[in-house]
Amino acid sequence: MKKIGVPRAYVAVVIIGVLAIPVSAKARLGETEDQCRQRYGSVVRSFPDSGLGKQLRYEKNGLGISCYFRKGKCEKIIYITKTNISLLPFSKAAELLTNNSQGAKWSKPYKKKSFDGSYNIGWSRSDGGWAQYSGSNADGFYEISIINPKYTPALVAEHKQIYKDMSQSGDISDF
Repeated sequence: MKKIGVPRAYVAVVIIGVLAIPVSAKARLGETEDQCRQRYGSVVRSFPDSGLGKQLRYEKNGLGISCYFRKGKCEKIIYITKTNISLLPFSKAAELLTNNSQGAKWSKPYKKKSFDGSYNIGWSRSDGGWAQYSGSNADGFYEISIINPKYTPALVAEHKQIYKDMSQSGDISDF
């Protein structure tokens, strides 16, 4: 019988390709603007820093992706769909959490449902990061937000300022 050989170059390409798969699935949080642009494509909209970081919005495979950058690194990322839940099913959350774990461990999910049919499912990370899957059956809005623990103090500070401003905004008894 004649042996059928496989060219060594082909074998090398397959091995390199297999080894490269985990590298391409590494964390998205912590990446630079250039790395996010390579991963997600061209920026479709840009927002100036509002105190929570510069926001760049991308679109890939039917999803909207918003990345918030502070000190040159992505600290918060939101994957969103407004039209098709099949683009962002809950089952996709585990993959996105793994891709954005940065070596930390995620908790088991917890779920909270609102009176209007919307729901939130949350996770916390062993290093203080957190994530939330939310959506509404009424308007077809679904998103997964994943936040680096370094970003959390800025987010908390902004929310405290918003509530402070709201409490000083005057009388609303006429509403």
